Amino acid sequence: MYNNKKFNRLKAVWDKKLAASGFEDIENSDGTLKATTDTRTIRQALIDKEERETYYSIAREFLNTHGFETELERNVWKDHCDGAGRLMIAKKLGTTFYRVNKIITTLQKLAKLRKQK
Repeated sequence: MYNNKKFNRLKAVWDKKLAASGFEDIENSDGTLKATTDTRTIRQALIDKEERETYYSIAREFLNTHGFETELERNVWKDHCDGAGRLMIAKKLGTTFYRVNKIITTLQKLAKLRKQK
């Protein structure tokens, strides 16, 4: 499938570039976490995961209970709830990034997922 020599050379080049940039992988080559990984990094990742799960749970409930003004609004919010990015949503629905962003921001405020200004 892969030419191991070419793959290993390419991997070595990129490993060297990453090391030179200061990047430190938190995983071993077998996918396990390194023993030197800062537990704060892991804890923060878990907190972020819980916050994202809560956000999307509320967003999904809003999708199922809110009366959307347009079908575009509903489709934008549905795709947002599915984790799609704004640009991807805009391309899929044939509208602009800015329109999608405005719809999501407005609906986040209505769903109390974003602070009012």
